[in-house]
Amino acid sequence: MKDIRNTAAGALATGGTSTTTFKVNSASQSLRVTMAFTDAPATVPTSFAPVNNIDLRLIDPTGNVYLGNVFSTATGFSQTGGAADAINSIEHA
Repeated sequence: MKDIRNTAAGALATGGTSTTTFKVNSASQSLRVTMAFTDAPATVPTSFAPVNNIDLRLIDPTGNVYLGNVFSTATGFSQTGGAADAINSIEHA
């Protein structure tokens, strides 16, 4: 688990990235990753307008890219392809 406040050293700035490496010991086990952040409020009278956009992107050892909230409707598991989620502040893969 990683928790970094926006004023702390290591916090993301516009255009920044953060990389975390995981080692999964067996292909028979699933890796589930969830990322959540608190977004700043939008200006009034906007009904819904995300202020920040942080995208979850996972890359497997063979180079396949999985984006947050892109799932197969058949299996319920993450799948490659799709588009980055620009709306939600919680992303799962």
